[in-house]
Amino acid sequence: MLGLDLENTQLIRISHEIAGQMFDNEYDLAMAVMNGMTVRSQAGDYALERFIFNCT
Repeated sequence: MLGLDLENTQLIRISHEIAGQMFDNEYDLAMAVMNGMTVRSQAGDYALERFIFNCT
């Protein structure tokens, strides 16, 4: 259950960090989200691992 709370909190923080910003395309938005997640993981001193899914 703790994992879900941490995940929800992280998503809320990321949405607040990028709120009000305009992005030219989906790539810029994705980069902003990834950057926000990286900054939060470093500030919180916890590991962050990304998974890349092949949707083709």
